[in-house]
Amino acid sequence: MNDGTRGSRGQAYTLEGVISAVLVVTAVLVGLQVVDVGPWTSDTTQQSDDMEQRAEDMLDLAAENGTLSRVVRCTYGSADTFTGSQIDNGSTTFERMLNQTFDRHGHNYNIYFTYLTPSGERERISVTSSSSNPTSGVIAPTDSAAVATKTIAIYDDDRTRVVDRTDPDQPKCGATGTTVEAAGGAYFIQEDIDDDSPLYNIVEVRLVVW
Repeated sequence: MNDGTRGSRGQAYTLEGVISAVLVVTAVLVGLQVVDVGPWTSDTTQQSDDMEQRAEDMLDLAAENGTLSRVVRCTYGSADTFTGSQIDNGSTTFERMLNQTFDRHGHNYNIYFTYLTPSGERERISVTSSSSNPTSGVIAPTDSAAVATKTIAIYDDDRTRVVDRTDPDQPKCGATGTTVEAAGGAYFIQEDIDDDSPLYNIVEVRLVVW
């Protein structure tokens, strides 16, 4: 066999090797595309999306039936006041909604109220945490936490909701108090953002669930 023939065959073998390698790499890439990695990548996202939808639906319903406004106008609205983890005869409707939507399903949540000051700055307070011990303060949410918000307008003649400590069966914030404008220091939002209009303040309710 002459040298030319050997050279041609050597080149052919080399070309076949390259083609085989390309085919192997292509097959691996196609295989990776075919393999369903959804269970590893989408479960957390789907759960977060589901929780966000439930949180939005709950806030929408609470706003429509007046529950959210009553909670925002409660003079008992200091930190860690509302919790769905401890339901009793004095629990508010809002707390019962939290319990049915999240606590019963093992989800944690924090709730924040953000309102405006006359200078236009935003003040935020933490209202509740689903911690088993509400006095321990809010707990840090996970990176996959879902967030839902709802804005409530409060007017000068809206009445505060108070706690009637003389009636143990009276729901928290179930009794009607004075107007928010006249409540003074008894109401946690003391800032009337516009004295010349009937609008008292605008409150953003932020629900963080995980």
